[in-house]
Amino acid sequence: MSQSISVSSGTLVKAGLLALLLPTVGLGLFSRFDAAAQRSDVSVVYSNMRGLQTGLEAYYVDYDGYPPCSQFQLPNSISTEPNREVLERLSTPIAYVADPFPTDPFPSSFRISSATAEQSASANKLVVDKNDRPISFLYQAWRDGARVQVESSAFGPAFDGLATAYYLQSPGPDATYISGGGILANDREIDGPILLIYDPTNGTNSFGSIYAANEAVPIAGDNLSYAGGRGMLDAIKRHRMPNGLVID
Repeated sequence: MSQSISVSSGTLVKAGLLALLLPTVGLGLFSRFDAAAQRSDVSVVYSNMRGLQTGLEAYYVDYDGYPPCSQFQLPNSISTEPNREVLERLSTPIAYVADPFPTDPFPSSFRISSATAEQSASANKLVVDKNDRPISFLYQAWRDGARVQVESSAFGPAFDGLATAYYLQSPGPDATYISGGGILANDREIDGPILLIYDPTNGTNSFGSIYAANEAVPIAGDNLSYAGGRGMLDAIKRHRMPNGLVID
């Protein structure tokens, strides 16, 4: 004998509401998980940058200068000439750090290049050339008003010396790194450069790079092209990202 099953209209309504809510709840859970993963990756950046800064400061004590940089802010040398190492110097011949190229959890997909920080903050993203993809954090170094680079380029000749100031840069969650030449040369105040620094209070996926920096010898002289590095350094120090990335 067959039996009929009666389903009340209230039950159907509840089932319909549940079907509508489940995707929303799932999306909320995914968003919270994604935000937690981003915060974890940012913490990894902080930790790895602190380790590199410790090595850079120890290197400075021994050599009275920081390693030079590459023309593209790459942390490794792309020169075919001998003795043109960049952060390789932190592991050979003396191991100041176990790994001078720690993994950046935010690999670059885009580059922004502009003459000033304010222009960079409003610029469109540009696809990064394959050869420009960094293997770790970007590294920029300078002294006496000029970039200290290991190879000759359109920006100037190779500089056979060591730097007195530097910054490390991670593209951050937006996967966009910011070219620093024009900013270091032209921005002497913090107003523009501070716009380029990642701030999680703007959202976990917001615009901006994560920086660490230090200067052993204060930049002086308005006629020096990289005296404008004062603005970038001051912005990084003023921003004071959590966990204290800047060594005073």
